Amino acid sequence: MHFNGALRMAVHLLLLGFISILGQVVILRELNVAFYGVELIYILSLGLWMFWTALGAVLGKLKMRVATDLIGAVFLLFSILLVLDIVFIRAMRIVFGAVPGTYMSIGYQLACAGLSLLPIGILLGVLFQWTAREYMGRGKTLAGAYGLESAGAVIGGLVATATFFMGIGNLASGMICALAASVLLMVPGSGYGKRVKVAGIVTVLGLAVGLIFSPDIDRWLTGLNHPTLIDSRDTPYGRITITAQADQRIGFVNDVLSLETETIAAEEFAHIAAIQRDRVGDVLIAGGGVDGLVGELLKHRPRRIDYVELDPALIDLAHRYFPPRFTAALQSNRVRVISGDPRNFQDVVYDLIMVGARQPSSGHANRFYTREYFQDCARHLKPGGVLAIRLESPENLWSPFVLHRNAGVYHALQTAFSDVLLLPGQTHTLIASNTLLSRDPAQLSHRFKQRGIGARLVSTPYIHYLYTNDRFTEAAHRLSETPATPNSDTRPMCYQYSAMIWITKFFPGLIHSDPKLFDALNNPLCIGIVLMLCCGLFYGTGRRKKSGAIVAVFSGGFIGMSLESMIILYYQGKCGVLYQNLGILLMVFMAGLCAGAFIMDKYFSPECQGRFRNTAAMLFLSFTVLNILFLTLIRFSLPAGITVMSAFLFVTGLLVAAIFSLAGFGEKADPTRCISPLYAADLVGGCLGALLATLILIPFWGMQRSAGILALLSLISLFSIRDFST
Repeated sequence: MHFNGALRMAVHLLLLGFISILGQVVILRELNVAFYGVELIYILSLGLWMFWTALGAVLGKLKMRVATDLIGAVFLLFSILLVLDIVFIRAMRIVFGAVPGTYMSIGYQLACAGLSLLPIGILLGVLFQWTAREYMGRGKTLAGAYGLESAGAVIGGLVATATFFMGIGNLASGMICALAASVLLMVPGSGYGKRVKVAGIVTVLGLAVGLIFSPDIDRWLTGLNHPTLIDSRDTPYGRITITAQADQRIGFVNDVLSLETETIAAEEFAHIAAIQRDRVGDVLIAGGGVDGLVGELLKHRPRRIDYVELDPALIDLAHRYFPPRFTAALQSNRVRVISGDPRNFQDVVYDLIMVGARQPSSGHANRFYTREYFQDCARHLKPGGVLAIRLESPENLWSPFVLHRNAGVYHALQTAFSDVLLLPGQTHTLIASNTLLSRDPAQLSHRFKQRGIGARLVSTPYIHYLYTNDRFTEAAHRLSETPATPNSDTRPMCYQYSAMIWITKFFPGLIHSDPKLFDALNNPLCIGIVLMLCCGLFYGTGRRKKSGAIVAVFSGGFIGMSLESMIILYYQGKCGVLYQNLGILLMVFMAGLCAGAFIMDKYFSPECQGRFRNTAAMLFLSFTVLNILFLTLIRFSLPAGITVMSAFLFVTGLLVAAIFSLAGFGEKADPTRCISPLYAADLVGGCLGALLATLILIPFWGMQRSAGILALLSLISLFSIRDFST
């Protein structure tokens, strides 16, 4: 087999896109576990990844003549560093001397995230600069190079999704990515020298051996943070780790303590909620049932329990390792275990719904604590039916952010139910119903005693204490008087405040900050000032020669990434599990990038200079229309399944790539000169779009207003298209 120059670079661009997406998924999953599943680390890491890649594209410009062997050596270096990166992330708590189960200081966290992303990010940026330049040097276009990289990314996204569903661990997926980066060096006729080929053969053989023994290596690396490990499994929803201490079994999801067999939390949650009903008939448990919740509810002799669990691997691990008293409850003939999304209700009504899902500290978990979900629960309850949820927060002292987060959930419950009851404790229990709930401890104690329930904590004196202590009235009054916005799918206030609570772990001085200060961001005047500044910036840069194309690409990347973030989060909240279909959604976006680049490459050319402005105006106007359509979808709660969301993502990617490709035609003398500035502008715009959309636009302004702002920003971007030369 022999590759000519253009074909060789085309294969390199495809490979580059493939390892970029697959490697990104692998590293982001590792960082997510290392930082205890806090979704904010995804945003921070994605921003750092784009920033380092943009820096690599700029640095790659410094070497104007690149030998083929040098490109191969960088691919080889990437494959080695990717595997070392995984090892570093797994061991970083030990390296920096962190106490197990605690957060490292913000300095160490930023250092770890930055160090883990810096080398591979810079290498990917350098590789795109070099391979695109070599590709364009053979009569091809920047649009074609961008399209090939995006096509490779589509394949990478497909493989990332497939490996999750095939049960292949994250470490093994990383080794597959590393193998792909180095195996091309061994292909005869690929143009590499003898030294590079020998190095490639050695690396491939080493990685192949590592892949064969990856389960053992994976177990050893996981055991660095869990010395009593008995099993660990990567699933499309996270990493589940089971450890043992004598007869006790402890379960971690993304290294967060999620369940353990000696806790009394399940009995408190189950019994306090169940005694609100004269008789417990049909029960729905939405997640979190393997830690004893099912067994405790069976003591109330319900007719049926539907236990819906998102991740079937959690059920399997429970059957393998948990004591018989837990697994026996799951096998009761009155219990039906369902693997699926707890938000997808069947045509069934219940006497009691227990939400055992994880706390609303992420966009994923927030969807079980929103106004829309509570309204769905209300529709699936029988007359007098009861909904119960639990919130973890300090028992006595609430910081302003904790208070507003709890109040957001409390007010969301009040929009769906006529009566809401709060029972404060180390874990607060909130009970809601559309009939008056009982607050009489004598009546509730009588029901508990009549059912003959044996429990370690809950007793008739304990029930009396819960309903008569000072905090019972005070806590409900504080939540009622707190002017917090009800938590919702389109304005996830819990996500906003949980992010701030996480940040205060590293900046304690912020813990007593007044959340009203952050409401200033939601002021129309503040929004108007931001848009006016953008207008002035785009107008000024658009008039300057050689800056219009860079600003247009930056704007396209920013708007596209912001809209992509909103589409994915809206899909997650409305239609199901994000992690299950994240690879598909990212694949569709990459397919849009690929299509946009190839369409521009085929139907546009540098000779069409007179059509630059008209084409650019049409693309930004299309962005405006797309944002308005998304706003309409949110406003009227139109169908938002994976097909509809995929269509939005495809068009978003198409427009981003079309703007980038159009700008690439602006350089007539030497088209390769525009690679670094345009690629860097695209990545930096996407980086800022991801950060601002997730930290400011969505939580503070809500999706409807944010979509409107992006539509206006698309129109303002027209000011940047008067000069498209780079």
